[in-house]
Amino acid sequence: MNLITRTAPLNFRLSATAGSGINFINDKRILNGSFLVGDRSENKKFGWMIAASINDSDFGSHNIEADWDTEFEYNNGTDTEKIEVNPFVKEFQQRDYVVQRVRRSFSANFDYQLNDNNTLYFKSMYNWRMIGKIVLEALTNFLTETTSTWMISP
Repeated sequence: MNLITRTAPLNFRLSATAGSGINFINDKRILNGSFLVGDRSENKKFGWMIAASINDSDFGSHNIEADWDTEFEYNNGTDTEKIEVNPFVKEFQQRDYVVQRVRRSFSANFDYQLNDNNTLYFKSMYNWRMIGKIVLEALTNFLTETTSTWMISP
């Protein structure tokens, strides 16, 4: 990943953006925002730029999985017997994933032009990321005709 930070502008600059949306799978909001401000000194030798951004998204997905089997076990009256059969769904799993991702970034950049050929730079960046995940799972076993539900929160 090539992260490029902004350098100081030639003149004063102020910019801000904001955005929002909805995740249609889980009906949760999406937030996005950023701002930057920068300028140069009167003699144009010293320049600075400060920027920050945030992205907060609640993702979600629905997942359906099946556990297939080609062996069927039954009781013949005295003991259990296994036979080979055409593939069938032995177990059915429905999972709903809820994932929240938050990213916050901040950068502060400074430069000082010693002369036309030489410039000193200080560039910095701070990133903070958080990912939270919850899995809601419903399991149906067609052979035992049982259904169980649980939540996994890693």
